[in-house]
Amino acid sequence: MEFTGTRVIALPPDAVWDRLTDAAALRAAIPGCTELTGSAEAGFEMTVAQKLGPMSVTFHGTITPVTVDRPNHCHMRGAGRGGIAGRLHGSADVALARVGGGTRLDYRIGADLTGWLDRLGRGLVAGAAGRAADAFFARVFGEVSVTNPGARE
Repeated sequence: MEFTGTRVIALPPDAVWDRLTDAAALRAAIPGCTELTGSAEAGFEMTVAQKLGPMSVTFHGTITPVTVDRPNHCHMRGAGRGGIAGRLHGSADVALARVGGGTRLDYRIGADLTGWLDRLGRGLVAGAAGRAADAFFARVFGEVSVTNPGARE
């Protein structure tokens, strides 16, 4: 599964980077996140609880940096286990570029699922991922203007 998106954020790249790599801000912004510790440079450990259709799943996982080029780009790998629901392995690329007085953020997330999530939950996961991305950007940037140039009205 792959998820991609673009957002234009009314902040300079350094400020966007700071918000995207602050553990406390991420913990508050990631839907269902109950625990998140670490840093972008050293990696994060996290616990996220999600409701996927009829099932509530708690994932325990790690996010490990592969390349970090502050404030332009980062590539990270992640892994999580959700008990009987299965496992999730993935990677994320985030690129930031100055546009006018703000920042264009492009992301690509690839995910491989195993267990129940793979057999029955792909549609549920895809829908939840889209909603989670929208909620994440709204929470992490709160009062700041964030637009989705690819969204249809």
